[in-house]
Amino acid sequence: TTINEFSSSRYLRNNLFNTQLQINSRINKKINSKTDFSFIADKQKQNISDSSSIFSDNEFLFSNSAHYSVLKPTLFKISEHFDIDLTKKSVLQVSFSVIKDIVLQTESEQVLQKKLFYESQSKIKNNWLAFSGKLNYTKRISINKAFQFKAEYGHFNFPQEILAISSNWQKLFNLPDTAYKNFNQYYLNKYDLIKTNTSFFVKTKVFSPAFKFTLPREYHFQPLVSSDTCW
Repeated sequence: TTINEFSSSRYLRNNLFNTQLQINSRINKKINSKTDFSFIADKQKQNISDSSSIFSDNEFLFSNSAHYSVLKPTLFKISEHFDIDLTKKSVLQVSFSVIKDIVLQTESEQVLQKKLFYESQSKIKNNWLAFSGKLNYTKRISINKAFQFKAEYGHFNFPQEILAISSNWQKLFNLPDTAYKNFNQYYLNKYDLIKTNTSFFVKTKVFSPAFKFTLPREYHFQPLVSSDTCW
């Protein structure tokens, strides 16, 4: 599909692969399960070129640039959910999921401006992992009373690495002359989450359909690691 009067250089070309699978099964009379699986992979390419001329101080200033980028995202996810009838008055729901998200992005750029030539290359890699588990227990104490307990745990690991190469850092950022050509940055963000919630439901003539009393708890753990290296 094309768009009239729209340059082909402005299109983003991709190669998407997407598959999903869901399995519902009944293990026995009291346990039902649902399994979800998904996998997504893509490769996106883009070329951008630009030319300009500016008249300033009785002369023309010409500038030419070319930019090429490739983006490769990959996502994998699997989740499992169980509905368990413990008794006639109590139900337990248990679920967990694992997500793996990998993104690789490479870019190269060339700029010619006022007889000066700049060139740079960069690569960014995200290698993310997330795990979560949930529990939901509900018990009917009587016709007008019920008890519910919820718990949730999540672990998230978000590392990112950046590598940039250029022989013109001092010109690009107006820095003193250095011999550095490579710049590497590593960033790691880990995040743990624990949540609990205890609830009591009471149905009376005053509170309809039900009065809810809740005791929430939430805990966060988030260490951060980063490093920068030049050579």
